[in-house]
Amino acid sequence: MSEANKKSAGADNAAPAVPGAKAALENSSASITLPSAAGAAPTQVSLAKALAAAQQHHAKSEFEDAKIIYQLILDTQPDHADAMFYIGAAMHLAGDTAQGVEQMKHAAQLNPRSIAYNYNLGLVYEAIGDMPAAI
Repeated sequence: MSEANKKSAGADNAAPAVPGAKAALENSSASITLPSAAGAAPTQVSLAKALAAAQQHHAKSEFEDAKIIYQLILDTQPDHADAMFYIGAAMHLAGDTAQGVEQMKHAAQLNPRSIAYNYNLGLVYEAIGDMPAAI
């Protein structure tokens, strides 16, 4: 896989960009309670801020922390395609590719017009050697 493809597949550990994700979350009035650091009080935040916090963990290769926040979003909105896609990407990068691919596929089914979902899912398939699925 080329360097450009590795970066797109998440090899640089950044959460894949999904156009419109922020706007969709900002339109939601739901909020969640983020876990706190030792000794600090939990924080109530919007889903948009929660997704941003998860993506920050994701970008720092803190996949377990990212997955916890993505899951909190999914507990609030089970069909939240962005959280589902990103948790799948985090699972893949943390070594649970099979479960990650399932989450990413489900997100792509929820939002079939997302070029980013389908492109990045194809890159994961390429990375694991499943070229028929990658195409």
